Amino acid sequence: MPTNSEIVRKFYADANRNDLDALLTVMAHDVEWTLPIGAADHGVGNVKGHEGFRALFTGGQRLFSEQHRIPEEVIESGDRVAVFGSYHLRGAQSGVASTMRFAQYFRIVDGTVRNVAVYWDSADMLRALEAAPAEP
Repeated sequence: MPTNSEIVRKFYADANRNDLDALLTVMAHDVEWTLPIGAADHGVGNVKGHEGFRALFTGGQRLFSEQHRIPEEVIESGDRVAVFGSYHLRGAQSGVASTMRFAQYFRIVDGTVRNVAVYWDSADMLRALEAAPAEP
């Protein structure tokens, strides 16, 4: 059986390949995602279950034409895994690239992700979503 850190690293690898089906295999059916305040203003918010995560993931794909997640530090303690890293994003409408620092807190139960709390600086996300593309 993989360690909790390996499960979380697999999550990031699957997410970076945009492999939603593979992502769902590492998540409990009643997985709960908690996002920062303000995320709901852009059509993504707290979700529960596979269908909720599917909506969250596809919503992110609509908002960002490019997404790459880099887990820079992974700390495991029992059934908890904390990850510190960066998202590299490009707004689908704006075309503007941005790098956003994040922290994610995973709880793993019976080899699946049960809870995730996500923290980021919303100003970095807004830069990619709302800024106008640079003039050539």
